[in-house]
Amino acid sequence: MKKIIISIFVLVVLIGVGVYVFENKLTNDWESYNNYSYGFSFKVPAGNVVYECDNRYLFSDETRPKLATEKSSYVFILENQNDIDLIKTCNQTELDKYSYFSIGARVAIKNEFADFVGNRKKGFEDEKYARVKEITFSGQTALLTTKVDTNGLANNNSYKEILVDGGKYFYYINLREKSSLLEKVISTIKFQENKAGI
Repeated sequence: MKKIIISIFVLVVLIGVGVYVFENKLTNDWESYNNYSYGFSFKVPAGNVVYECDNRYLFSDETRPKLATEKSSYVFILENQNDIDLIKTCNQTELDKYSYFSIGARVAIKNEFADFVGNRKKGFEDEKYARVKEITFSGQTALLTTKVDTNGLANNNSYKEILVDGGKYFYYINLREKSSLLEKVISTIKFQENKAGI
């Protein structure tokens, strides 16, 4: 009996190591996007490009997406890279027609994260359209909002949103539609040490 338990334990460990190696191998050939101004980075799938839309223009038709820099406050990756040719403006309604992952950052306001947590929990307490859960994300306190399947009823919420209390910066991560590729990108996000007041 003891040999069976040990054999099962060894098998579980080997499977775990194999999955870990396989998962990491998937992103080994991906380039890193580093945002030094706002203290975050993530890996970019081969063949994909990181774009930016200035936060000031997310609800206007004044500008088109452009290549992101290390100082961009709002960046995104499209699941289908060819969709960039179809996007004519940085208007949020326009962007929401496509499958993408985005991360926005800004200097945090005192108690902002706590206020967001309270408002989100109150707004989605019935869990009719989304579920809200406090989590730790890449070592930071965060709030995860996940879209609920509404069995055909209209639900315009994003598939997943993560609000992150990064100390000095407040981060908003959005995954518009379910996508295993873009979920993998999100799993590679890292935050630099940026405590409030630094």
